[in-house]
Amino acid sequence: MKRICVFTNTLASGGAEKQSLMLANTLKDKYSVWLVVFYGEFVEKKFADFIDRNQIRQIRLSGSILARLVSFFKFIRQNKIDVIFSYLLTTNLIGGVVGKAAGVKYTIGGIRSSKLDKNKIFLQKMLQNYVNNYTIYNNYRGLAILSDLGFTAKKALVIPNFLSIQSAILKRPTNDVITILSVGRFHEAKDYETAIKAISALSTRFERFQYIIIGYGSLEKEIREWVEIYNVDRNVSIVVNPPNLADYYYSADIYLLTSIFEGLSNTVLEAMDRALPLVVTNVGDNDRLVKNGVNGFLCRPKNVDEIANSLLILCTKPEMRREYGTKSHQILKENFSQENFEQSYIQLIESLSK
Repeated sequence: MKRICVFTNTLASGGAEKQSLMLANTLKDKYSVWLVVFYGEFVEKKFADFIDRNQIRQIRLSGSILARLVSFFKFIRQNKIDVIFSYLLTTNLIGGVVGKAAGVKYTIGGIRSSKLDKNKIFLQKMLQNYVNNYTIYNNYRGLAILSDLGFTAKKALVIPNFLSIQSAILKRPTNDVITILSVGRFHEAKDYETAIKAISALSTRFERFQYIIIGYGSLEKEIREWVEIYNVDRNVSIVVNPPNLADYYYSADIYLLTSIFEGLSNTVLEAMDRALPLVVTNVGDNDRLVKNGVNGFLCRPKNVDEIANSLLILCTKPEMRREYGTKSHQILKENFSQENFEQSYIQLIESLSK
């Protein structure tokens, strides 16, 4: 039986962290799996509960950086790890270098965005091309873009994220007040200023709606200022990292994403699982999630008019919202199921020994 380490930087809220948990849980019944958290002190309660509930073996490293590296090296040697999976730059580097030094035959890194910080491109390229055996992308656009920048395509493959999909499609009532929802970190990439501008434009043509922004991060102050600047404080609520996130998805009518770059958006997948119609910018692999005029609308990044017009159409057409929401759930179920995710990883792991 292969011995596998799923290596994550932290278990704070985030897409990479969540997918690390999903991967460890998916593989544990077929292989001997450990989840290793480099900064073991950063573990959200919801993730800790998931680990306990699913009986995932975990190692939380602690101490100085050197102490964590030494502990990780010893763990690999003592448990004779065959494969290390990681998703982000820090763990790609540590998993690759320390893993190889400790005798791991296969180290597999990850890239989760269609755009990398310019300060990270060189190191990620070196890791993909010369250190790790493979790099797993969660989106096709990122693979295409980085291949043009010299990342070795033959050492890369795409395995999209997955959700545990609800079997039943959520049926929503026709609400008098339409709820538009966005979920994501308060970060430049999410471009909340464009979202708020679009909400401001919508408010001049349609009144019966509210816009809820859920997340956390360094731009919270700026987002609150934009709400005032664009005079939409009556329509907009900002909710910081609530424990009952699922309730907000269930009570929403439309999902909005205005990112300027993405990989494969977990929040869009979650919205599709709740049968929501979508208004998203055409970045990352959003064009694989949203079929324009089928389950939502694809808009150009920063195009306030396109976004506002798309929201207006969905706000005023309840039958379209229901139809698009049903299609969202169908697209998710057909393309981003746990079965597809599990089979892709198992095929990769089994191919390593051939």
